[in-house]
Amino acid sequence: INQQTKWVNWVKSNRFNGSIRNTIHPYYLIYDKAKFNFNNYKKLNDDLQDHNMNCLYVDGEYFSHRIFEMDKELAWVAAYFNELIEYNLINDIAIPKKIIISTSLGTSLFENIAKIKAIFVVTNTIINAHGIKSSIEIETSFNRIDVSPLEKEHHILRLTVACMSSIIAGSIRIKLANHDAIFEENYWKKIACNIPLILKEESYLFIDDDASKGCYIVNQIERMLSESAWTKFKEIEKNGGLCSSSNKKIFQKLKGRRLL
Repeated sequence: INQQTKWVNWVKSNRFNGSIRNTIHPYYLIYDKAKFNFNNYKKLNDDLQDHNMNCLYVDGEYFSHRIFEMDKELAWVAAYFNELIEYNLINDIAIPKKIIISTSLGTSLFENIAKIKAIFVVTNTIINAHGIKSSIEIETSFNRIDVSPLEKEHHILRLTVACMSSIIAGSIRIKLANHDAIFEENYWKKIACNIPLILKEESYLFIDDDASKGCYIVNQIERMLSESAWTKFKEIEKNGGLCSSSNKKIFQKLKGRRLL
């Protein structure tokens, strides 16, 4: 606690930009609440309540890497998000003005765009239901589960599709590191890490706020995904929410369908 207090005071004394990501990892909520230090979580939130860097972080990537069906993935992200909000409200912890939700993208342009838009729809519905006035930011990463390590050129195209769909759909941030290139040669790593820069400078994707506006297929996928995810989210809540024993068993079965 003392070290945390010193760190918070140091942050407050400097003018930083960015985010301090305070959260309860989904593993602790689903499997082992006893190991999580809730006192530290509450104190950090209280200390940073009015700081511009304070945010609630929702680790959606945890579910991206464990659930194959996209609508079920979003339903569990929504259940996790709702659990975090309810925990904060029950324990008189102020909800930060900024909420960051992470997710991993695959290799389908239309599905990636629709997925991000559906996350906005579902999560905004949840915060509106709670009467919370916070802004939601989505950051994305590349899910390497479907990548073949033998196809270098194709892999670069897959990374490009993920980055492009992230930009088009309105995510605020893309996480792309040199290890996403999955190849040892520096040439490929440099290409992979320069993809966002090339898209920004040469693709004209930033001219329009919503480059996918009016795209029928994206709108249809988004609508179906949002509705299906919301229906499944309500089923999770009906069974007692993210932390209930029955939902733990359901999650364990879903998790077994995808390689980690």
